[in-house]
Amino acid sequence: AETTAVAGDGAAVNAAGAGGGDEELDERPIPGAPSWLMGFDDDGDLYYRNKETRQIVWDQPPEVAQAEAAAMAAGS
Repeated sequence: AETTAVAGDGAAVNAAGAGGGDEELDERPIPGAPSWLMGFDDDGDLYYRNKETRQIVWDQPPEVAQAEAAAMAAGS
């Protein structure tokens, strides 16, 4: 079976299997934002998925933005 999560703009992310688990999607962890994974949808658009809530969004979540800002500040 295939599961699909749809964002407010109607774009979809497809995952093989009934559960759509992490092992079935090509997603990457985000350092400093342990609840979030990032990946690309079928159209090649970047999305973010919250592992705890299973929410999928295409706009960068505040937690991810804060983690990236902290990583940049630490690297300078």
